[in-house]
Amino acid sequence: MTQHIEKEYHDGKLISMRMVGKEVSAKTMDKIIAVGTKKRPVAVVAKTTVAKATVKPEIRKTSSNKTAAATSSNNRVSKAGVDFSYKKMINVSMTAYSSQEPGIGTRTATGTRVTEGRTIAVDPSVIPLGWWVYIEGVGFRRAEDTGGAIKGHKIDIYYDSLKRANSFGRKSGLKVYVIGPVKPQLN
Repeated sequence: MTQHIEKEYHDGKLISMRMVGKEVSAKTMDKIIAVGTKKRPVAVVAKTTVAKATVKPEIRKTSSNKTAAATSSNNRVSKAGVDFSYKKMINVSMTAYSSQEPGIGTRTATGTRVTEGRTIAVDPSVIPLGWWVYIEGVGFRRAEDTGGAIKGHKIDIYYDSLKRANSFGRKSGLKVYVIGPVKPQLN
């Protein structure tokens, strides 16, 4: 970035300085600088059998009262520089919580330690515990905790700071991509 600064001198002394423009002198290019040696985990697929000869796709109602076939595992999207497949996309309302609140501990329902930037509380009947999700405007998070008020399409996001959790408020209509037990890797 090249910045153009206008300086005004009076009797040899600088009296004012202001930026009159700026421009990009070289375009940036993303580059992979290191690749880890950890092997990619293999997704486990459960086999099921169906007794009936004909199988109809599950039909669900969307918020706009349209019917749609259940989402398949072939859904792909690119978010935050990561291409990933997702099992389903849901709209949720979201609040925040902190371990600094009285009665809130530092261990989650899955036994992990709460971690800002990773831990969310969910209803396990909507998002299975241990699964990764991508929340629009927030990023990748892992369903590690539950809560008494977290029922249905609600998510509670964890913050270390109680002040930050309280200022988060309530957000609704957020898109959440339910990914699965394996976190997608950067492209």
